[in-house]
Amino acid sequence: MSCTNLPNLEEFYCGGNKFTGTIPASLSNSSRLWMLNLAENGLTRTLPAENLGSLRSLVSINSSRNRLGSGTTGDLNFLSFLGNCTSLEDFGMDTNHFGGEVPSS
Repeated sequence: MSCTNLPNLEEFYCGGNKFTGTIPASLSNSSRLWMLNLAENGLTRTLPAENLGSLRSLVSINSSRNRLGSGTTGDLNFLSFLGNCTSLEDFGMDTNHFGGEVPSS
C-alpha cells in the first residue's frame, strides 16, 4: 500500500478489515490527514511515527486491536515522535503487543 499520490487525503478509515503487514510510512505524504483509523486489522511492527510526526493536522489515530509491537523494550519509542503532532487529541493503541516502558519525553 502506498499513499505517495494522495497529498489531499484528509480521512483514512480502514478499520475492521483483515489487512496484514506494516503501516506504510508513505502516509506522511498526506499532509492534510487529520483522521487515521487502522483499528481491528492484523497490522504488525509499530507505527511509523518518525513519519507520522510530520502530520501537524492529525487529530485522531486509532491503531487499536492489531498486532503492533513485539513485546520488548523500545516498542513505545515511537510515542516521542508524536509530540510533533500538535493537533493530536485522540490516540487509541489498546489491544496490541507493545512491551517496555512509556518514554519520558
